[in-house]
Parts: sequence; C-alpha cells; structure tokens
Amino acid sequence: MLRQSNLRRTPATEARSDPLFEQYPQNGEFRLQSGVVVKTPFHAYQADACILAGTVDASAARRLLRPTGLEPVLAARDRAYAEIWVTDYQDTGLGSEPDPVSGAYTEAAFAFLASAGTTTVPWRNRFSPLKAAAMEQSWRVIHQLVLPSDKQVA
Repeated sequence: MLRQSNLRRTPATEARSDPLFEQYPQNGEFRLQSGVVVKTPFHAYQADACILAGTVDASAARRLLRPTGLEPVLAARDRAYAEIWVTDYQDTGLGSEPDPVSGAYTEAAFAFLASAGTTTVPWRNRFSPLKAAAMEQSWRVIHQLVLPSDKQVA
C-alpha cells in the first residue's frame, strides 16, 4: 500500500471537472482481448505514483523490445534506460455511476525507454533518465503491467 501524501488532495468532483477532461471526453470504447469494454481515453482524476528509473542490460532490453521494432534508449554502450512504476489510482474513468470511484486500483509496470533508431543519452547523474524520457524521439514501452487479480482487464 502506498503512503498517503501530505499534499492537498483535490476533491474528486473538482478533478473530474478539469478542463483537460472536458477537452478530451471519454466518448470512445475499446474492447480488450478479454471482452471487457473500457472507455477511452483513459482518465485518471486522482493518483499517486512512485517511479524508479535506472538502467538494465542493453542486450536484454533489445531482446524484449524486438517485437516492437524499437531500440532501447542507451545510457552507455551496454546499459539501457528502464523504469518501474507503481501507481495508486484513487479515482479513474474506469468507474461507473452510481459508484464512479469503483475505478480505484493500484498497478505496477515495468517499462523501457525506446526509440525508432539507436539513441544514446549518456548517464551523467540522477536526472539523466528524465532527459532520456523527455526527448521527442523517446517512447515509453510498457513491457509488463501487473494489476490486482480483481481488476484484471486484459
């Protein structure tokens, strides 16, 4: 379980009326392989996340990214950028009336930073992963997503 933040929480009703969500309403649908239909685009109204960024063996990253046709963003010749995300969604667009907060869940994800060609952002300090992720040609490819068993949607 994630620790509660000391930051001021935005009430769910206020977050749900943010102009961003009005500009991009959930007016689409996507049917997952499991047959479950989810609304798109995904809306996260209230969430906390912890992101651990670092490097992994570049050859392993290259092998796992092969099906995507992308290459790992390198920190050094033999090291590729990777991330572990743990996100605690307190309120999402996955809920439905009359219980819109039923879309609350926690997930963990393992991701690689990838690009269409060979890209190297040398590891200089703890901010190097931010620079690599912010590049226009950089994509975040989620290799594995772990959900609680009662929230399996795929």
